[in-house]
Amino acid sequence: MHPNAYLHLVTPFICFTRFFKEAFCSLVTGLCSMPLGCLQFIPLYHIFHDVYHIHTEVCCFLTVLVYGLIIWIGDRHPAREARTMPNKGREH
Repeated sequence: MHPNAYLHLVTPFICFTRFFKEAFCSLVTGLCSMPLGCLQFIPLYHIFHDVYHIHTEVCCFLTVLVYGLIIWIGDRHPAREARTMPNKGREH
């Protein structure tokens, strides 16, 4: 069977220019996440743990808390076009 035999079934649902953009973004994210994660972990963990003798659990919880706050603050007042789903009876 040809590898693209079922492609005609999904073609109406896939915009291939968006697919390649998403694949590129995923690839860049995958390649950059480990080095950048190590760079942010060095000051957030080693300074607190090695210099101030704070437990590992507290350092990791602070890292999760910082990222959670960034996401929460960034999503508090989104732009109107950020929510493209229909309101289903609700008004903004």
